[in-house]
Amino acid sequence: SPYGLAWGAEYIWVSDNNLSGGALIYKMNPADGSIVASFVCPENGGSPNGIAHDGENLWIAVNTTDRIYEVDDGIGPVEVEPETWGAIKAMF
Repeated sequence: SPYGLAWGAEYIWVSDNNLSGGALIYKMNPADGSIVASFVCPENGGSPNGIAHDGENLWIAVNTTDRIYEVDDGIGPVEVEPETWGAIKAMF
């Protein structure tokens, strides 16, 4: 079930709530609502309560891990492989 919503880097970012773990983060095309990419919440978290994009990084606050994560959004000056999307850059 969709829980958080953010706009950044010309995409809509949606966090999906799954308390049993493994919630997904979706990158969506705002023109047609299609899912461009998705990745599992950092550390297999289940409740990403907050999501924001600062123009360069995606930030996710996860209730089940009690942490805030800065993650790779797969967008930037260097093309990255889809398997690195969602990779943790920092956590607090």
